[in-house]
Amino acid sequence: MLPGIERYTTYYLVDGALSLTLPEGAKEAEYKRAYIGYDTSDEIRGVAISRGEPGFQDIVQVIFGFDPANGKLTGMKILDSKETPGLGDKIFKDQVFVDQFFAGPETPLVGVKIGAGKGNPNEIDTITGATISSKVVIDIINHGIEEWMPIIDQGIPQEAIQ
Repeated sequence: MLPGIERYTTYYLVDGALSLTLPEGAKEAEYKRAYIGYDTSDEIRGVAISRGEPGFQDIVQVIFGFDPANGKLTGMKILDSKETPGLGDKIFKDQVFVDQFFAGPETPLVGVKIGAGKGNPNEIDTITGATISSKVVIDIINHGIEEWMPIIDQGIPQEAIQ
């Protein structure tokens, strides 16, 4: 999800801000997380987020990476999907569809029918016969960036570099 990273640090969303730690007695599973990736110079190279939303059959769970400096996507992987075999499962089986998310598209993403795009840098060709499922992946990413960018823009707490 984050090419060129040397390491990453997990940050938790606590009271609307990023935190390296959880409140005392808190359960980790109850908090949203962002994974901040750093290069060998300890510069931020990207952010990875995991989230899910309802698809055609059930919740589609996606992890995706993006560069907070320019909003470009760096990758995406379907973590869990019960979409229709042979159609909706193409969101992770159709390599042409998946590869689009690693080509650095700009956000917000826009789903277009194959061949109907205008060549804009934020267009993602949806999958014929699996339009709902492919649009759900696009929505998950757009909603995730929309939710997390204001939080990231508030600042990323510094960690003690070992």
